[in-house]
Amino acid sequence: MNSKKINRQIDAIINEFKENKFPVFCVTGKMAAGKNFISSFFESKNFLCIDFDKEVHFLIEEKNDEILKTFEKNAEETGLVIKTQEGKVDKRALGVLLFSYPELLEKQEKILYPALSEKIKEVIKQTKAKGNFRGIILNATVLYKIPSLLNKCDLVIFVEASWIKRFNRARKRGGLRELEILQRFTAQKNLLDKYKDFGCTITTVKN
Repeated sequence: MNSKKINRQIDAIINEFKENKFPVFCVTGKMAAGKNFISSFFESKNFLCIDFDKEVHFLIEEKNDEILKTFEKNAEETGLVIKTQEGKVDKRALGVLLFSYPELLEKQEKILYPALSEKIKEVIKQTKAKGNFRGIILNATVLYKIPSLLNKCDLVIFVEASWIKRFNRARKRGGLRELEILQRFTAQKNLLDKYKDFGCTITTVKN
């Protein structure tokens, strides 16, 4: 879908919620589907866009010592080093570990998601009160794992792209080897079903 068609679809979504003075939309989709690209359209229309990947990275830095204490032994057992020479979490190495062992990923989510939920709820509250923005976009792949935030969303916008297009985009970004990309693709294969199971109102945008 080209940019003009996407823009028209987004305008239609916004118009559908014009009676809502401050809509909150979740923009989600599988890895490299184009969530940031779609979010940028909303941003140009005066929506505040919150990138959950960036927020998680900030929280990892804040909880650096707790994360190292929790996962360093697991990493050593698998031959990974998740602590840099500066004593900080190596986020790439940590990602490799967590996406290889779902039970460890779940453990990290229990560390990060409660704090993330409280932070974002406060941002939503303050932004709505100030009235500087038309609404909020929560740009998040797995928001279904944080029901307290997903419940605040008026609509889930699921961004779709073909497997090969997503794979090529992910490979061009660098930072992950092909096997690591495939691991993350596999972990997200039933992503849309997770949102359907939650009972969300969902619309799709092809990118």
